[in-house]
Amino acid sequence: MEWARPKVKQGMTAGLLSGLFLGFFMKYIEFLSGYKVYRLLLNINFQPVERKINPPEYLEFLIHLMVSILVAMVFTMLVKKKAAFSKRLLTAVIVIIPAILLYFPLTSLGSSQVDSISVIGFTLWTLAHLLYACILAAAAKV
Repeated sequence: MEWARPKVKQGMTAGLLSGLFLGFFMKYIEFLSGYKVYRLLLNINFQPVERKINPPEYLEFLIHLMVSILVAMVFTMLVKKKAAFSKRLLTAVIVIIPAILLYFPLTSLGSSQVDSISVIGFTLWTLAHLLYACILAAAAKV
């Protein structure tokens, strides 16, 4: 398991960097466009526990970062050591496709604080996650 230690550390670092970018970028997109993609990213209103408490934004953001770190750790485990950037990018895009598709159930299950499903909202969500994949591939030089 000694071989896994550097990949875990690399995954944690790449996940933190990519997650911070995605969060701040979506907040900026939401500010400029009015589409609530940042709110959707942090939205946990469909969770039964959350209905009893109203978590502050920083706590929701920390949950987002934990998910990003887990995604990045899976990514680093899938990528071969010293893989070319193009292979890392392809793997990152494949890993992030489920997150892109989560737009639909998250929007449907979300609270009234998120927008309904729209082409523009989905496009913004997709572009932001594809940028996340690029940063993940660049940050995780495994």
